[in-house]
This record gives sequence, C-alpha cells and structure tokens, in this order.
Amino acid sequence: MASGLRGRSMAGLEDAGWVGRPKADLVLGEAERSQLTQWARRAKTAQFLALRAKIALRCAVGGTNRQAAADLGIDTSAVDRGPAGNAAGLSAKG
Repeated sequence: MASGLRGRSMAGLEDAGWVGRPKADLVLGEAERSQLTQWARRAKTAQFLALRAKIALRCAVGGTNRQAAADLGIDTSAVDRGPAGNAAGLSAKG
C-alpha cells in the first residue's frame, strides 16, 4: 500500500499557516512590569504566583507560547491557560 503513495505529489499537504484566532500582544505598563518582577523574584511569593508572573513577563517579550514554555522550562499547557498566563488576573486577590 505504501508503494502507491511514493509517486504521488505532496500538493495540498503544505502548511496553510496558523489556524484559529490570532494571539493578542501583551503590553505591560511600568507598574505592572515592576509588580510582576517582584512576584517572580521574591522568595516568599507562592510558587504558582511566581510562575504565572514569569510567564506573563516572558510573553510580554513576544514570540509563541511554545517558545515561552521552552525558555522557562515548563510545559506549553501552563502557558496556554490564558492570555499570557492571565496577567490581568494576577492582581493580588488575597
């Protein structure tokens, strides 16, 4: 069966580009960037909050979620959970 595929063209199988809604740019103000940096570096910050802050800071630099995950050494699912780690939802809620 596989031998029948050898002579066929790969036409139609090219990558058509990104499918789905485009990712919005994450733009952080100076105060937001400062707060996220504090959370990311402070030893007493809860680990989940520090990680979300690092994700938001990395996503603000640009690139894909996959690149951000690779740079941080984490799984892409951690980055995909919201717009840049739901940066707006990182405000201290208690």
